[in-house]
Amino acid sequence: MILAAPISRVSVLARGARLLLFAGAAAALASCSMFDDFNPFGGEKYKMVIEPDVPASKAYDQGLAQLANGAPADAAKKFTDLGAKFPDSDWARKGLLMTTYAQYQGGDFDSAEASAERYVKLYPKSQEAAYALYLEASSYYRQIPDISRDQERAAKALAAFQQVIKDYPNS
Repeated sequence: MILAAPISRVSVLARGARLLLFAGAAAALASCSMFDDFNPFGGEKYKMVIEPDVPASKAYDQGLAQLANGAPADAAKKFTDLGAKFPDSDWARKGLLMTTYAQYQGGDFDSAEASAERYVKLYPKSQEAAYALYLEASSYYRQIPDISRDQERAAKALAAFQQVIKDYPNS
């Protein structure tokens, strides 16, 4: 016959204290804003939104329309989304070039420089690579301060324009 050891009052209290501590920690974590997505007590915090599947050509046309209506920042976002939804396609290439152009038109020259540089790195042999490099050089040029200040942008613009001439002499 096997006899079970008697459960001491201390071990019962220790288990209760641990359970209470665990429940308190769970409640504290559930109320933290860092854990908004995690709700251990169930319930729906966010509703699922199903976006319609828009063809690439229509998304591109929407970006062009926003650009024509004087919203270059919105157009740049639309063209960026086009590249994200259709990666490794001709639409991604066109979207990146148009993102660069929209950023340039909107006066976001730092973003235009980065987008143009990315385009030239990804598609150096495309017909539009010279234009992307031109937009990069123009973005540098548009940020040249007056003659008495640092001329780093002027040097970068000159180098980029020279690269357009050297790499794409027939453009």
